[in-house]
Amino acid sequence: MESLSDPEALRERDDVDVRDRTVDASREEFGRLRDHWTGLDGYVAVGVPNRDGAVPLMNVGDGWTLPAGPVETGGDYAAAARRVVENTLGVAPGVERPERAYHSTFRGDGDRFVAHTVVFRAAPVAGEPVAAEPHTVDEGAVEVDWFEEPPERIPEGPDEDVRLFLG
Repeated sequence: MESLSDPEALRERDDVDVRDRTVDASREEFGRLRDHWTGLDGYVAVGVPNRDGAVPLMNVGDGWTLPAGPVETGGDYAAAARRVVENTLGVAPGVERPERAYHSTFRGDGDRFVAHTVVFRAAPVAGEPVAAEPHTVDEGAVEVDWFEEPPERIPEGPDEDVRLFLG
């Protein structure tokens, strides 16, 4: 996939699992969420299988998730997915297709905003590459390991995305 700048367009595709979520937040929580999302359009997560069926996951402290990173406002989701893979694995396989998209509406304090997360599948890679200093743009350095089965510690939410690739 070369480019994806409008994740709303994924609603028209039969091969993408599109999910709508609504998050009702207190005034304080809504303020924190709005601050977090300022300058961002959304996030990407990427499943990168190897030829043996293993998938790399990253641990940013609260459990194992697919490699992920932010998409700036007006950014390209497919380009962000390629950057995430290169930053965490040190290789640049092609991004094949989106598997799932979340359209999240955050509501609180009489206001609302929408953010997107797109989960991509990348082309298979050889071996189990990891970048010399794996990192994500917003979280800094991360631990990366390859798994053939879902690990015990997966945060709620990303667990379904991990299971897309690890059953």
